[in-house]
Amino acid sequence: MEQRIKELGAYYVEHDISLDDLKQIRKELRTEKLKNESLNNEHFKRFLSLKDKQIFSGNLTIDFFMSSVKKGSRLLSIHESELLILQLLMANPHKTLKDKEILNVLAAYGYSIGLKSLIVYVSRISHKIGKTTKQESYIKRHWKQGYYWNVKVGAQEESV
Repeated sequence: MEQRIKELGAYYVEHDISLDDLKQIRKELRTEKLKNESLNNEHFKRFLSLKDKQIFSGNLTIDFFMSSVKKGSRLLSIHESELLILQLLMANPHKTLKDKEILNVLAAYGYSIGLKSLIVYVSRISHKIGKTTKQESYIKRHWKQGYYWNVKVGAQEESV
């Protein structure tokens, strides 16, 4: 195993492959895996369609290509797993997504968590993004069923 790691390291150095390149490859492979596993699921198809988009909802601007979330003009600190949850919910506004569906997306991206952790993640996201200017919650919970995005969502053309 150690020899294989050395060979891979030498290959990366020889071909000038950076850590950022590897992260991008990893992200693309996970997206492809998710796409192959869930071709018949409309929620996942819409999730994948937002991959390179900038989305507006209430006073939030989320750029999935740049992995950034802004509330008004303030940039929020957000973890990749939280961004994946936002992407799935916003891709399916006003539709309840079962906890298991959300957990499956996270698992496809390497985040194997349980239901209690999902509740904590969503709670953390809700606290970060707050409420709309009309004081509505962005994320709502259908008790023991799942979550849904409660605010209208608009998209802009692909980021470059």
